[in-house]
Amino acid sequence: MTLALRCLLATVFLGSAVAKALDFDATAVFFSSLFGGAAGGAKSALAALILMEMALAGALVLWPGRRTYVAVLAGTAGFLVAGLLLWYVGVENCGCFGTRWATSPAVTVAKNLGLLLGALYLCRFAPPVGSLPGRVTGTGATLPLA
Repeated sequence: MTLALRCLLATVFLGSAVAKALDFDATAVFFSSLFGGAAGGAKSALAALILMEMALAGALVLWPGRRTYVAVLAGTAGFLVAGLLLWYVGVENCGCFGTRWATSPAVTVAKNLGLLLGALYLCRFAPPVGSLPGRVTGTGATLPLA
């Protein structure tokens, strides 16, 4: 279950990053108009957002573990808060997948809530990477006898 959940989360993060990257200029103009900033600042912020989403997707696939799951949890919580704010303001498109694939903030909030629950599950129930079957004690992993 954890592998499927990691793949789902990574796919959403990577899909979002790729959609923004393929429509970079239009998405930067959209973010600039959305937040009332300069176009250069919007491009820098958008590039940082794309890199963060790609890093989270890569970490989920290549370096699964508690630190990765906590980073995904924090990123997803941030996206959820942003979606809630955009929904409150009444924006038509949140820009989560660029400007070509318009997504309403209500759908974004539902998606991010599901992703947040998935990240919470990974933080709580995913076994440590490389752990052996058995029980874990304060001195290390022990295997059951017989």
